[in-house]
Amino acid sequence: MKNIIILGSSGFIGSYLYKNLKRNKNLKIIGIDKKKNNRKDTIVNNIKKIDFQKIIQNENIDTIIDVVGFSGHNLLNRKDYKRSFEENYLCKNNLVRFLKKTKNNIFYISFGTLYKFGKKNKISHEIYCNYFNSNDQQSYFKFLHEKKLFSINNKNLRILIINLGSIFGNLSKINKNSNLIDKINFALAKKKKFEIFYSGKERLKNIIEISKVFKKIYKEINLSSKKQKKKYREVNIVDNLVDLLEFAKISKIKFIKKSRNNISNYFYYIDQKKPKSIKSVL
Repeated sequence: MKNIIILGSSGFIGSYLYKNLKRNKNLKIIGIDKKKNNRKDTIVNNIKKIDFQKIIQNENIDTIIDVVGFSGHNLLNRKDYKRSFEENYLCKNNLVRFLKKTKNNIFYISFGTLYKFGKKNKISHEIYCNYFNSNDQQSYFKFLHEKKLFSINNKNLRILIINLGSIFGNLSKINKNSNLIDKINFALAKKKKFEIFYSGKERLKNIIEISKVFKKIYKEINLSSKKQKKKYREVNIVDNLVDLLEFAKISKIKFIKKSRNNISNYFYYIDQKKPKSIKSVL
C-alpha cells in the first residue's frame, strides 16, 4: 500500500488528483491545504510552517505530490507578481529543507511548465537536469524551486518534475486565473464575447486534458520511485498542439492582432509535426 500526501489538494489539479486517487483502495491519500474543507483526510496547515517530518512519520508517507502554485503568466501588477513568487517558490523552502534531511524513502512529484524552454520548439521526452531559457516570470519562479531540488544530495529521495502546457477540463469555476482553453469553452457554452491576441500569423498552443495528466501521475506512482534510477528526472508532456485560430471558423470569438512577445505564443514539438484539429481535441 502506498501512502500519499497531496500539497494543495483543493485546487484545480489537486482536487482532481485527490478525488480520483481515492478510488484506489490500495492508496492512502491525505490532502494538505491552507483552507478548511469538508474532507476527513485533509490536514489544514500552511506548507511554510508545517512539520513534514512529523506527518511523514505518523502517516508512513512514501510519496509527496506537490500541486501548490500560481498558474498566472501575465504578472502585470504587483499583487500577482508577489503571489506568483510566494506560491511557486518562497513558500516551498520549508519543504526543501525537509527533503534535504529526510531519512525516509520519499518520491516527490511536482509540476513544471513547458514555457521555460522559451523559443526552443523541439524538446525531448525526458531530461535529467533543470533547464531555463525563457522570458516568462512564472516559469522563472518555478525554475528557482526546481534548481534547489536538483541540488539536493539525498540518497533517500527521488524527484520527478512533470512539465506541462495548458491544462484544461474545468468549466465549473472560471476566473481570471483559469486556463485559456477553459475560458474559451466557457465563452462558447454561454455564448459570451471573448478576445484572443495573436501575432498575425498563427496562435499555437500546447494543451492537455486533466484526465491525461492524472493517468501519467498514476502510472508513475505505480512504477514506484525505486525504478527511477536517476535522483532527478523531468518528463515533458506536449500531448496536443493546436492552432487557436481555428475557433474563428466555428465561433464568433474575436482575434486581435498584436505584435508582442506573448508567452502564450510559445509552442513545443516532440513527435507531432503539425497542429491537430481543435474539434478532435476538445
